Amino acid sequence: MHRTQKVHRIVIPPSPDGDGVFIQAHYTISENIVEINKLRVHTIIDDYIGSDIGESLDIISHLFMTKLVESDLNSIL
Repeated sequence: MHRTQKVHRIVIPPSPDGDGVFIQAHYTISENIVEINKLRVHTIIDDYIGSDIGESLDIISHLFMTKLVESDLNSIL
């Protein structure tokens, strides 16, 4: 079975409570199952996207971002 890698992006805009977040997930779909292969997370400060902080996130934040992407993908697929 041929699996094509795709990219999904989510933007959580800045708010009075904090900076925004830009999430970029590289994923494949196999037998209607979404598999996230790489998760990149960037902060948005003053309309500028910062460097990838995905590898330095704690496990809870990483799981939250992954579930957010999965939920968004499942709602559009």
